[in-house]
Amino acid sequence: MKMYRLLALLLVLFITGGCGQSEVKISDTRFAMDTFIKIDAYGTDEAALKQATNNALQCMQQIATQTDRFNDGGAGSLYRLNKAGSGEAFTPAPLLAALLGFYSAQPDNEVDITLGKVSDLWLQGSKTGTVPAEAAIKNSLLHSGRDKLSYNAQSNTAVKADAALTIDLGAIAKGYAVDKAADVLQQSKAVSAALINGGGNIKVLGSKADGKPWVIAVQHPRQSSKFLGTVILQPGQAAATSGDYQRYFEAEGKRWHHIISPQTGYPVNLHQSVTVIAPTALEADYNSTLLFLKTDDEIKTYLAQRTQLAAIVVDADGSVWASPNLAQLWHSAED
Repeated sequence: MKMYRLLALLLVLFITGGCGQSEVKISDTRFAMDTFIKIDAYGTDEAALKQATNNALQCMQQIATQTDRFNDGGAGSLYRLNKAGSGEAFTPAPLLAALLGFYSAQPDNEVDITLGKVSDLWLQGSKTGTVPAEAAIKNSLLHSGRDKLSYNAQSNTAVKADAALTIDLGAIAKGYAVDKAADVLQQSKAVSAALINGGGNIKVLGSKADGKPWVIAVQHPRQSSKFLGTVILQPGQAAATSGDYQRYFEAEGKRWHHIISPQTGYPVNLHQSVTVIAPTALEADYNSTLLFLKTDDEIKTYLAQRTQLAAIVVDADGSVWASPNLAQLWHSAED
């Protein structure tokens, strides 16, 4: 589980040359959800584009407020849910409820949003440069587990079976926020195309006026100034990356990152990064975490059953492979 989204910061290659003279571009960047969020919107009405972009960013800020576990976001927020007692019926705010509903519908055991206490140990370890004590990790795991959190969508009620249970939505909140921002932009007739980048969670809308495809470059997980290759996104598609870089520390001769196994409480070191292409940013966000926690064989089996998803995987030894359905869309930098 990710305490903070250790996302690969996808480098966006958006070329606007050749656009019609009447088209304008509005860019707005703000800091929220512990990362920089940028929206590039395209259209012919500058004032309307500014308004749509501002509305989309305000929507993302609402999600940030409701899903922030470190600051009180008011009634129904994640902060309040984490303070709730055992067995207490809690009514989450609408945006938080949507995330809890999505998560409760997922059958996978690898992604566990209840690992907040374990994540806190690793966060503290990153500040001091020390690996958490094994006893402390085991004790924190006692206060985690999917079976200790239930959500009823019909009654919109969340219940914790352990008062010490701490929920962290770092694996899904940014992706959801990007999708909601996209919904806001699509409601505006002024927006003909847009790109939303929420700390590496990317979604593209519409078609570029110059006729060129949307192309993103996937960052090299060991060389920040380089990229592994480029992948073409279709209008409406999203991409997200989970990796062992950006937020990590080194101790005892090892790299310790924050993508944690819910079984062991320790970081999983199967891959350096996993990038997922999906129909929605929420699916890309969630599945990039999920696949990072799976072996190569498990990833291939999972993707074979879900043809709407695609992935670019960098294994622990640095080898890179892409799922077969990216054959014509993924171009390695080495090529």
